[in-house]
Amino acid sequence: MTTKSIPISKISEWLRTQSETWWVVDGDYRLEGRLMMPAREQDLANAIDKYCEPGEEVNVILPESDDAAGTSGIEQLFTASGDGYDRALQAEGGDHDEGWLLVEQTQFVNEANREVEEFFQNKK
Repeated sequence: MTTKSIPISKISEWLRTQSETWWVVDGDYRLEGRLMMPAREQDLANAIDKYCEPGEEVNVILPESDDAAGTSGIEQLFTASGDGYDRALQAEGGDHDEGWLLVEQTQFVNEANREVEEFFQNKK
């Protein structure tokens, strides 16, 4: 397992560039306890900046596959996943000894929103 240490502030900066996305953080009670998950990219970025220590770093577990080929910066640290989870970044550090996980749930949230809309349209 290979890791790369990055400031957690770089993750919040990157999140701000990911418009119209939804995210979940697992393994950081500072964020989990203060923010309803899944959270919009801006809300999660703001929470990271507010509740995480300045200069704090996480050790990102580098993807073993070629999922990140052709990408740069933070994006190359993500792995592609499935089942409604678009991208995932796994790290050691944060507020929990067992790991820190950032998972995109945009597809999952969009599908859930469509189902709710369809339900209420059918009720009319």
